Amino acid sequence: MEAGGGPVVILAALGVELKPLAARARAKRTAPIAGLPASAFVRNGIEVRLAVTGMGRLAIAASRAVLHALSPSLVISAGTAGGLHPSLETGAGVLADSLSLDPAGSGADIAVRGRALEACRRIAAGKGAVLGKSLTVGSAVAGPEDKKRLFESSAALICEMESFHVAQACAGAGADFAAARVVSDTARDSLPAFAAFSTQGRIDPLRMAEYFAARPDEARRFASLARKTAAAARRLPDLVLALIDLLRNKS
Repeated sequence: MEAGGGPVVILAALGVELKPLAARARAKRTAPIAGLPASAFVRNGIEVRLAVTGMGRLAIAASRAVLHALSPSLVISAGTAGGLHPSLETGAGVLADSLSLDPAGSGADIAVRGRALEACRRIAAGKGAVLGKSLTVGSAVAGPEDKKRLFESSAALICEMESFHVAQACAGAGADFAAARVVSDTARDSLPAFAAFSTQGRIDPLRMAEYFAARPDEARRFASLARKTAAAARRLPDLVLALIDLLRNKS
């Protein structure tokens, strides 16, 4: 990182995804960044800013606003993801070398480049994560058959809902970009119908409670997913901090 450059910015869809990282790094809550919930810490002399974008396409406007407000030296799209590759278990770390948007053909793939890609390759070589394609989808991928279809059509290792959008904003602004994800639900897992209790990319707690009260079997699956997501998020700090440290050493 160049001296005098902007901060490293880490963007996640949900605050729960950043909570373990914020705790590990002793991040302090700050004023919102472009209206987004935010916190900050310093890592080996590098200013690091954390912000919550909301789910899915909310990340488009959010990442553009953060880029405009902070002129970061690097943006990391971080969080949990659904596994598409059959070998990936809960807690597996995945660093993207390219990002695709589903459905196929809706946008050209975006490659991770330069020092960010080199750092990702070094972490993968040390068995700290798997390197491969991440697929950004428009909604949660519900079941094993859908995940199998996406894996076979895209060759992506994981699916998530924000990283392509963040990468596209970074490409437009000329900012370095990386994506660090940890698998929460595997290719074998089924998910609840998030669309039934989300509004504009944000979970509505009241609608969620009503939905699961009428569907106890799905409530149990959701509780299992919540535990897996929390466990996966606890693995995320290692991945993100390793990226920051390697990039610092390249400055």
